[in-house]
Amino acid sequence: SYRERRKQEVLDFVVSNGYIMADRARDMMSLVLETFPDAFVVEGKNGDDDRAVILDQILEEVKVGIQEYFSSSTSAKEILDLQEYLPVDLLQPAYVPSILEEIGLTSDRGMVVAGNEQIVVVSKQLIQHVKDKHLPILVEEFAKIRAEELLQAASKRDEEEEADDDPNLKSGKAKLRRGGKRSKQKKSTNNESKSHAIGLVPLKTVANTIVNEYSCFQTSNDLPDYIDWEDDDENDDENCGDLVVNFCRKALLTDAFREQCERAVNAELQRLHSERHSKAKLSRKDAAAKVRSVDAAFEDVFATLCYLIQAQSKFINFASGSSHFDEESIDVLRSEFLQGPCAELTSRITQQCLFKEEQDCVFTFTPLDEIKTKDPNKKEQTGQASLPPHCSEVDITARHRPRVYLSCPGPRDPLNILRESFSGNAGVALARQWTICGRECYRGGVQKSVHNDDECSKTEVVQIRPGNIDGFLPHVEENCLTLCGLPFKKLDKKSEKNFLFSRKQQLSSLLSAATEASDILDFTVMILFQQVRQLVVSGSLLRGPILDALTEEKKIPSSVAKAMKRLNNFIQNGAGTNMDDKILGFVKECGLARDITKHDTAGLEAYVGKD
Repeated sequence: SYRERRKQEVLDFVVSNGYIMADRARDMMSLVLETFPDAFVVEGKNGDDDRAVILDQILEEVKVGIQEYFSSSTSAKEILDLQEYLPVDLLQPAYVPSILEEIGLTSDRGMVVAGNEQIVVVSKQLIQHVKDKHLPILVEEFAKIRAEELLQAASKRDEEEEADDDPNLKSGKAKLRRGGKRSKQKKSTNNESKSHAIGLVPLKTVANTIVNEYSCFQTSNDLPDYIDWEDDDENDDENCGDLVVNFCRKALLTDAFREQCERAVNAELQRLHSERHSKAKLSRKDAAAKVRSVDAAFEDVFATLCYLIQAQSKFINFASGSSHFDEESIDVLRSEFLQGPCAELTSRITQQCLFKEEQDCVFTFTPLDEIKTKDPNKKEQTGQASLPPHCSEVDITARHRPRVYLSCPGPRDPLNILRESFSGNAGVALARQWTICGRECYRGGVQKSVHNDDECSKTEVVQIRPGNIDGFLPHVEENCLTLCGLPFKKLDKKSEKNFLFSRKQQLSSLLSAATEASDILDFTVMILFQQVRQLVVSGSLLRGPILDALTEEKKIPSSVAKAMKRLNNFIQNGAGTNMDDKILGFVKECGLARDITKHDTAGLEAYVGKD
């Protein structure tokens, strides 16, 4: 009969396709559910009328496809188009989330995004890649434009209010009588500008950046000139609209993103207010030139120190897993790291904040004994420089970083003064950064007291505030933008390549000019460690565990390792004038080699083979 044929057609369709929709099954849906009791049933927008019955074979195909996607290296830059795994009937926003939930997809691994008549899975890695690599740059650019707009709008309102309140602006008496009133109005205007809607990076800007960087989001349609971050809800069909736009709204529009934009704009507003305040004290031409030159110079040294800190932290991680470094050596590396580049960055940020706020500096940033023994001629040259000391070039080849020590006239604690010197949380954040650098970097970090053991003996007790190497990078990444108007510069592949290339060139120049045995060995170790491991080394352990680790590297020929060890023995034993010039020449030649693995070491092998 017709009904029997109809039953068979419906069941055959389910078996061959792995699913069936309610509008196709119609009155046979109960039969389908009885025949396939373990099938997954998903409801659409209209309840039972939109139900779909899905067999395990479909779910398993989707599950395998998603697992392969997440486990592949491309998931950080590619999306998974579900049309490869789901029939067109099921490829609807009403069904897909329930299907993926059924197979175990959780929000901590990725999310579903619909648009351009397609539905895709986007991995958490790709979302995080966008947030880490592109959003900070876009937010920084947006903050500069938006802060300028807000400042101009506030200035325009001030001018309009002044014109309305005082039509006879040329009258000095009128200005004098209304001085108090204008001051109140100005405060009110400033408060209004602060409460003015900060806004977000334009959605079109974010979407275009993503399209340019990730080919999987490319679309044939041009995006409209203006797109609202909030969906207009005019069309309930989530499958409509551009995929990249829907991705931005769903993955990037978070409270953290809103706070990031607000912090950046407020920091830029603070910077602009400070800049304009500085210009008011100097002539406009001189002020603009000075601020631009100081800001540009500081931005350069700031970036260099950010890169240096991240590069050195990589070496500490390497050393922590190396058998050549015991616990004491690791402590030395961490201490030199905090008291070196970390303290130097903290010192320069503090001085830049004082410069921007135009505060009288009561602090010194160098140990007192070093200030007393400074060469007066050198001091004069520094004073004649057009830029303040904190904008001086960073020496990325230094074996030992210049010592930094925050102090001020007693008896007050310099950190307490720092906390009170800046509005908001800036002073607190700066003081916290100094404490993270550790005991030896500021007055008050090491406190001594005398303890009476009994009537005849006394013991000196030293209380030390330790540094926190694990807390430094998170702190500066979070607070640099607020403190100095610059986001912490991340060391990506491109910047690392440029940084290491510049450092090697400078080290090679120093090695070429070096004549002292200790200088030749130190620079050679620094160059070769960077060459074979892409790591930045320096400090007091260059001729100790660092040299030991370098000589054990597979890329270092045994003859080169023997020569460096022999030269180190000469230095440690105080060979002085009895130093063998040949060993000096061989070690220097190895340090200047373009590629130590391909360097001709025949002469060196013959020399070290004599012993």
